[in-house]
Amino acid sequence: MTIPPASTESVLDLRHRVQESLPEYAATLLNAIDAIAVGQRIGTAGEVARSPLFGFALATLYTALRSAAQTQRGGQRNRRELKHALKHALKRLRRARLLWLDAWAERFTVPDTEFGPWRLRVLDATNYPRPKAPTVERGYAHGAAGMGVGHALSVLSERVAAGSWVVPLEIEVVPVGEAPSAFGARQIVEFVHTQGWDSDEMLAVDAGYTNVPTLRPMVEAGALLLGRISGRRVLFRPPPPRTGKRGRPAVRGAKIKLWDQRTLPSPGLEEAFELDGKRRFEVARYDDVRMRSWPEQRLTLYRIVEYRADGRRRFKRPLWLIYAGSVAAPSPRAARALYGARYGIEHSFRFLKGELGLVSGQFNGDSALGREALWVELVATAFWELFALRGAIVGETAPGSDSTTVPHVTPGAARKQALGIFVELGITRPKPTPRGKSPGRAEATTLERRRRYKVFRKRKRKRAA
Repeated sequence: MTIPPASTESVLDLRHRVQESLPEYAATLLNAIDAIAVGQRIGTAGEVARSPLFGFALATLYTALRSAAQTQRGGQRNRRELKHALKHALKRLRRARLLWLDAWAERFTVPDTEFGPWRLRVLDATNYPRPKAPTVERGYAHGAAGMGVGHALSVLSERVAAGSWVVPLEIEVVPVGEAPSAFGARQIVEFVHTQGWDSDEMLAVDAGYTNVPTLRPMVEAGALLLGRISGRRVLFRPPPPRTGKRGRPAVRGAKIKLWDQRTLPSPGLEEAFELDGKRRFEVARYDDVRMRSWPEQRLTLYRIVEYRADGRRRFKRPLWLIYAGSVAAPSPRAARALYGARYGIEHSFRFLKGELGLVSGQFNGDSALGREALWVELVATAFWELFALRGAIVGETAPGSDSTTVPHVTPGAARKQALGIFVELGITRPKPTPRGKSPGRAEATTLERRRRYKVFRKRKRKRAA
């Protein structure tokens, strides 16, 4: 296998940046990331030790995770300080990955011509099942199989190539009792304040994020947002010009009932086009629509109707999207392509969970949530490593060509070849020096019984009499 020098440099650069940003036991955690990237399917965190690249004892991995996330028993001050230290360490890791992507984006990211000038980011939530963990605070989280006991993960990702190449920028464990949509809005606001938001970056979200309490803070922070809304929503036209001098001026115009064609205004722009000769789309854009409780914000509404090759409508109801932001709205064709590419995050979730073991860290005890937060970031970083290795696979597949002209390489294909590429790069199993036998616990040591928690369940609000 001949790996291009640029691909070699990019992979080593990512590993160097990650190791410099990791907390204590950085060598062990980096080795765990490599093992996750090349190993077999991971069912538990302990199965990382079965990887041919992992060179430490299994107990060392758990010690490394515990040292970065441990919450000491005792005063609240210790808990807050350690929680802040872990959060700061995870921010360093995320920042290191972003800096690597900025340095190598032009060489390895594959833009989509249908997007126009836009780059796509996706905000979504997924579940982290914890059905048998009474010593951990848990609630109910929504997943592919419905509601289940566990935690929710709020994931901000960026699409870097076609398919499921949607790399996680941030994965955070949603606090028990908080809605993932509200937490995701705060996550975006904090991300914009710390990392900024360029005028060509579009955030695609599902319908759960397009209500005013969630949508407003993200837009006011500076994010550009394209999201789905329900076909049962009611929007409004802009307020009519004031005709008299008496009375309060109108803040919104006539109702737009999305299920009633008679209330729709004339579209500002319409496009009809075919894809691959099998599907045809009709997209209409309605400029300057308003929401009831946020009438001062101008929104752009899109109506997307898809037809099969035989001319029949693929879905009974159209897809409705809204755009909110401080720059001009995307064209109808670009809006359809951007939101259509949002579904790549679902394939990314499936790969992260099924292959890399995103939800396999079933930790218990006081520091369980901290170790979960660290574990999911390690798995996310392994996915970043596979994306970096993609450049080496692309170079081997089509020597002398850039990544925009070669066949598509899936994350699964990258993982199958990862071990061979690591060996070619000189990344092998480490040989740590044994430290000797641990003396163990002191005599007469007593351990406190772990605290048990009931599963948190939201209660219905009582109506006022």
